[in-house]
Amino acid sequence: MPKLDESLLVTLPPFSRLEKSQIREILDRATPRRHDQGTAVFGEGMPAERFFLLLDGYIRVVRTTPTGEQVIALHIPPGQLFGIAPAIGRDTYPATAICASE
Repeated sequence: MPKLDESLLVTLPPFSRLEKSQIREILDRATPRRHDQGTAVFGEGMPAERFFLLLDGYIRVVRTTPTGEQVIALHIPPGQLFGIAPAIGRDTYPATAICASE
């Protein structure tokens, strides 16, 4: 997948105060991914090794209750960080992130 352009991030709140060179440094360490609709980006209880920034599409965050029912916890629109468990000191993801669109 080609390198992402800095212009994709300059207006997004986590990056809007950074210089383009700082954004480039972040993007050079990033791994761009594309997921098909209905696939999980990560699952509840999986090791939390990274967090994500959604550039396009939508993510549905689902939690499983003790009785096995799935509950939609939230919907994530483009431009939002998600899966931030490692940033808040969690070792595992507390929910499953499913692509609601490609």
